Amino acid sequence: GLVAYLRIRLARLLPMVVLGAGLGAALLLMQDESWSSIGLGLACALAFLPMLAHPGSLYPLNDVQWSLFFELLVNMLHAKVADVSNLTLALAVALSALALIWANLHWGTLDVGWKRDNFIGGLPRAIFSFGLGLLMHRWQTGSLLPRWLLPYPLVACLLTVLVARPTVDTRPASLSVLSFFPLLMVTAIHARPDHW
Repeated sequence: GLVAYLRIRLARLLPMVVLGAGLGAALLLMQDESWSSIGLGLACALAFLPMLAHPGSLYPLNDVQWSLFFELLVNMLHAKVADVSNLTLALAVALSALALIWANLHWGTLDVGWKRDNFIGGLPRAIFSFGLGLLMHRWQTGSLLPRWLLPYPLVACLLTVLVARPTVDTRPASLSVLSFFPLLMVTAIHARPDHW
């Protein structure tokens, strides 16, 4: 059920949220931030609610909590529709990929979801990644995932080259996210590192 599933997820996520928000609150106290804004920030952080009225980060006490918000949101969605068919899941992944391309073209980046003006862009980012991972898992367990056996160090080198590419690259980031990363994941799933 949804409640039991959320209890399991929160048991994993809440310690990180409490620690991050606590450290952020302590830092703001040292910077003489007002008690009321720190209290509101703590309440929102512990409830996983973004501060949509805040002009900067949605979680001013812990900037990276925005990703945990979307992770929890996608997990709730997964709990409700865990038994959907592969076809329906593939359709959801395809639609979120189109939304991701739109977000990339609209904001000029996929660095979205963490502040008020690009908050909605975090949704396709999370749905695509989570949905594709789930679909790959289903295909792998059903032996439907292609088996490309590359030496493990080569897979690591390919990822390093992609991540370290020059920032002058003008291609949309969605090209890498929608093509290269999934292909790399398929390869990495079957790669077996040597003992060393």
